[in-house]
Amino acid sequence: MRNTHLVPVLALVFAAPMATADQVLLHPGESIQAAINAASDGDEIILAAGTYTQWLSFEGKAVTVRSESGPEMTTINAAGLGECVVLFDAAEGSASRLEGLTLTGGEGHDGPFGVRSGGAMFIGFGANPTVVDCRLVGNTASYGAAIYGEGGAGGLFEACIIEANTGLDAIRYGDEDTPVQSTPVFRDCEIRANVVTDGYGLWLVSCDATFVDCVIADHNSTAVLLRRRCGTTFDRCVFSGNNSAGVGGAIWTAGQSSELCNPVFTNCLFEGNTAVYGGGAVLAQAGTAGEVIAFTNCTFVSNRCSDPHSTQGGAIYVNNGMSLELNNCLFWANSVAGPGLPLDHQIFSSYWPFVTIEYSLLPVAVEGVGNITGNPGFMDFAAGDYRLLAGSPAIDAGSNLVDTSPAVAGDQTIPVADFDGLPRFIDDPETSDTGIGDAPIVDMGAFEYQGPPPCDADLNGDDELNFFDVQLFLGLFASGDLAVDFNDDGVLNFFDVQLFLSLFAAGCP
Repeated sequence: MRNTHLVPVLALVFAAPMATADQVLLHPGESIQAAINAASDGDEIILAAGTYTQWLSFEGKAVTVRSESGPEMTTINAAGLGECVVLFDAAEGSASRLEGLTLTGGEGHDGPFGVRSGGAMFIGFGANPTVVDCRLVGNTASYGAAIYGEGGAGGLFEACIIEANTGLDAIRYGDEDTPVQSTPVFRDCEIRANVVTDGYGLWLVSCDATFVDCVIADHNSTAVLLRRRCGTTFDRCVFSGNNSAGVGGAIWTAGQSSELCNPVFTNCLFEGNTAVYGGGAVLAQAGTAGEVIAFTNCTFVSNRCSDPHSTQGGAIYVNNGMSLELNNCLFWANSVAGPGLPLDHQIFSSYWPFVTIEYSLLPVAVEGVGNITGNPGFMDFAAGDYRLLAGSPAIDAGSNLVDTSPAVAGDQTIPVADFDGLPRFIDDPETSDTGIGDAPIVDMGAFEYQGPPPCDADLNGDDELNFFDVQLFLGLFASGDLAVDFNDDGVLNFFDVQLFLSLFAAGCP
């Protein structure tokens, strides 16, 4: 039977005007690879909704392959084809772009020693593609079940979901033998519930990766291994529900020889991670003198070591001479199952002279300038809301004097925004400054106290609810002013009156 579905794409592939076309629209059954081969740099290949059973290589082309209807409606499925879903192996740059697609069924490309690598995506040396709003789900490979990046590879991943991929690791970047650093960037990505058969959620070696606004959660192993020549940074990231059968539920750093591993964490939340033997959230292990792991304005809650004999850091375990720097951090409800000392439930170090803790809150006293003890006063601990309530001892209690030079090995900077992206250095006039530096003083932990919530029923802004607010509401309502559209539906009606009266009756905070 003649396949009439291929006629439009073949016409596009072989027709001379393809060289200057801006866009090509494909439908399921048509060849994405044929369109890439015929495309010129700058072209867009748009995929109509549906499933495309194929794999593709960008062949060095600076083209965009994107969906018309988003990743929920558009899938590239490489099941049974014996390849990765997408191959970037010709030094593609950032203009080689994938957007709005689900990539599934990939089985990996031939990687090191013939090992199947990069189930959804294989990124070769020198390649630096852009991947936006994509779902990498249900792929398999030995190395990098979702993504494999060779030493010297990069890539920008933005607003992507990387989930339920199966292999030795879900994301693997870098190479033990390649002297060139890998430099991937992940922004606003969810990396969760990948099935690790004998490794780590993310395996990053000789890698200067950047993670911003990412969630790394629910792995059945250490979530992130950082190894050799590693300057990876994490900002406003969540590490939650990762469960290691060994050590380091969320993070395991392991330098080697003279190759320093110096990761930096700012505004990060470590919540509910578990390791059996040590470092419920973090194991920091040096391979050589001079290695530093640094945390600024991070919150550690409910991390745990589960072995009944374990006493080595419910939150952090520092070993082999690794230096630990903690500034403006907050610890609460971390624990070890063994008979540890009170501090062991939070932090354990095999050599305390390499540990610096300053202007941080812990449940027990610890040596260091500006450290305090006490209940941090979370908004709703049981519900996982770790913002600070009014009166928290962590408010205006941090240090503004942490090293603010450009971040190099071990240096930390005071973030200008908190975990939620809200401003730092918000002064609470009801709280005395107990931190250090020129006012306003930064808070401890990942969340900056922003002051009491607004009183929406106080329409005249005099900090009181009285007859004048009711009078003003009635006048604005009668004139049709949407300033009193309290339910934001664009219409003034009974529901706005009802909501105003409810807010008025509740009073100001």
